[in-house]
Amino acid sequence: CGQVHPWRRRRRRRLSKNARVLLLAGILFSFITVTQYVAALAAHSLALAVDCASMLADTISYSGNLLAECAPARLKQRLELVMSAISLLLLFSFTLFFGLHA
Repeated sequence: CGQVHPWRRRRRRRLSKNARVLLLAGILFSFITVTQYVAALAAHSLALAVDCASMLADTISYSGNLLAECAPARLKQRLELVMSAISLLLLFSFTLFFGLHA
């Protein structure tokens, strides 16, 4: 009864349009963040490092929202709110850290 026939393929879950956009944004932001961090180190630029930190927070936010987009409907809203709170806390902590070290 519970056996799967060998000739039947399992259906692959396709990502929604929102999930594909979030995935692309996360990949692009990750690449830009790493590149900008290397440039900040090479230039000894605190301003670039601060911008890099804020982009890191955005990248983490996109990744979390991608997770929420793929989650079951009952968890989706809760995950979106948690990721918004994490993003705000990261931005606040980066601002505080770099403000004290400027």
